[in-house]
Amino acid sequence: MIFGAQQAGMGIEPPSPYEIKSKYLEIEYKDMEDYVNLQREKWETYGCTIMCDGWTGPTKLSIINFMVYSKGSTIFLKSVDASEKIKDNKYIYGLLKDVIKEVGEANVVQIVTENGSAFVKAGKLLMKKYNLYWTPCAAHCIDLMFEDIGKRDSVAQLIGNGRKITNFIYNHVF
Repeated sequence: MIFGAQQAGMGIEPPSPYEIKSKYLEIEYKDMEDYVNLQREKWETYGCTIMCDGWTGPTKLSIINFMVYSKGSTIFLKSVDASEKIKDNKYIYGLLKDVIKEVGEANVVQIVTENGSAFVKAGKLLMKKYNLYWTPCAAHCIDLMFEDIGKRDSVAQLIGNGRKITNFIYNHVF
């Protein structure tokens, strides 16, 4: 929008912060809501995968994000603040059960989570209760493998040398 006002030349005023906050935000919200509803229609036809990913920041804020994938499109469904919760299999199971209800039990084909023991147990419990598959996240598996490989003495020494070379190069740029 600003780029368009710049191209139009002098005398064209860009929208005010108030206009962006009220009028244009409402338009964008409506467009996004229409897009999400269009994706939800696909869930009934093609089924969907619920993806769940936990994240803990440096301030110990713990967030669990839920996304839904179906037929080439992923939408962010919701985020849960789990900072004050004990993230055991019962808690994770309850969250995933609520998400399944929100998406529609008949629409869910698969759940993909990280590989923490609580997520594994919750996934296995969900497979017993619902007609769906639980799958561990492949990217998380690979990350864990690389962490373990990096702990080997020979690899750790190689990584340390690589870091020293990288620091030297960055600190001696001409």
